[in-house]
Amino acid sequence: MRTPGSGKEATVPARDLPPEPSLEHLKNQARSLQRRVRTGDPEAVAAVREFHPRPAAITVDSSVLDRFSLADAQLVMARQYGFASWARLRQSVQVVIRPVASPGELARAFELIGARRAPALEQDRYFLQLARRFPGDRPLMLVAERDGQLIGAGFAFRKDSSPECRTATLRNVAARPPYRGLGLERRLIQRIEQGAASLGITRVILGGPRGAERQFFESMGYRGRHQGGFMGKQLPLTPRQRDPAWRDRLEDLRSRRRSRLAGRQQSHA
Repeated sequence: MRTPGSGKEATVPARDLPPEPSLEHLKNQARSLQRRVRTGDPEAVAAVREFHPRPAAITVDSSVLDRFSLADAQLVMARQYGFASWARLRQSVQVVIRPVASPGELARAFELIGARRAPALEQDRYFLQLARRFPGDRPLMLVAERDGQLIGAGFAFRKDSSPECRTATLRNVAARPPYRGLGLERRLIQRIEQGAASLGITRVILGGPRGAERQFFESMGYRGRHQGGFMGKQLPLTPRQRDPAWRDRLEDLRSRRRSRLAGRQQSHA
C-alpha cells in the first residue's frame, strides 16, 4: 500500500473532519470561534494559543481579543483539523468522495493509484480480488472526485459475502500527488469503515505498512505487532450487532405508542 498523505500532514490532527464535511458548517464553526474569542471564552482562547501561529499576545485579558478577525478564526479552525491554512481545508472539503460507479471506473481508479512497487502480475491479482467483489462490496470501493476528475481512491473487499465474513481487507488508499496533504486518505478510510459497518463487518485489516505509513494508520486506530506486519482495527458494533432484536423491539414500542395516542384521541372525541 502506498504511504497516505505527505510531509504536510505528518502530525496527527487535533480533530478529524467528518467523512462528509460541510463547508458552510465549518464557516459557522469559525464564526462561533471568533465570537467566543472576542468575549474572552477561556476554552476558545486556549485553542487560539495552541493553534494560531502567533499566539503569544493572546490572553483572556488582552485587548487583542477585540480585534480577533474571522480570518484568524478560520486559520485556527484549519490548523485544528490538521491543515496549514483555511484554503487547504476548503480545497479538501470541495472534494466529493463517493462509491465507484461501474466496473470501468473501478479499473480507472485502480490504475490511477495502483502501487507500482509490486510486479505487474501481482497488481493484476490485486485488481481481480476487487473486481470479483464488485458490486457486492461497492460501499468499500470509493473514489475522490473534484470538478468531475478522479484525484484519488480507496479500496477494500471481503473474502465473500456470507454473514460469517466479518473482516475486510484494505488494499489501496492514495491521492494523486497534486492533491496530497488535503486529508483525503483519512476521509477515504473513514468512509470505507462506515461502508464496512453497513455490511456487518467488524474488523478491517491491512498488511505491510512501515515508517510514516504505519504511523498514519496508528493515528487512525490501527494496531499491529511489528513493523511491516499486518495491522487491524476493530470497528464499533452497530445496534443490530449488539442486539439483533433491537429493531423489532423498537417497532413494538412505536406500535404501542400509536395505540395509546389513538385511544386518547378517541376518549377526547
